Amino acid sequence: MKKLIYILITLLVTMRVTAQDSLFRFALVSDTHIGNKSGAEDLERTVNDINSNPGIAFVLFSGDITEFGSDEEIQLAKSIISKLNKPWYIVPGNHDSNWSESGCNTFLNVFGGETFSFRYKGYWFLGTSCGPNMRMGPGQVPREDLTWLKEQLRKEKDKKYRSYLSIIIHRILH
Repeated sequence: MKKLIYILITLLVTMRVTAQDSLFRFALVSDTHIGNKSGAEDLERTVNDINSNPGIAFVLFSGDITEFGSDEEIQLAKSIISKLNKPWYIVPGNHDSNWSESGCNTFLNVFGGETFSFRYKGYWFLGTSCGPNMRMGPGQVPREDLTWLKEQLRKEKDKKYRSYLSIIIHRILH
């Protein structure tokens, strides 16, 4: 498992995308699990690798940044992620918000929210949390995030331009 996580993180899952005659790359980082044996070290290496690659435009974090969502783990993750020299966007995973009593509140306070929306070269990126309501439950988008998504899409309906849409979530929805 550790090897798989390390491979996923260090490969930086970059994607080439063609939009409006432009190419761009971004890094997708998930399941760093700060709090386990090598989580912090792996994330530090990942941040250094991303920073050393000028071709990466931005970074998306798709959840489970921490192992248990403790205040200490979330603060440590933020301190490491803040070393990025590129824009970054983050949504929580089930480990970040549902596995501790304070995880959900701490994530909101430290990272400023559980959703994001931005455009880059003709692509629209929306991110939202989608964890279980209870441990080991199926992935579900919280009602307030569904309302947020609906509002984002409603605002776009009347605009004259079109964007390719990418929705970033942590878990598969059932």
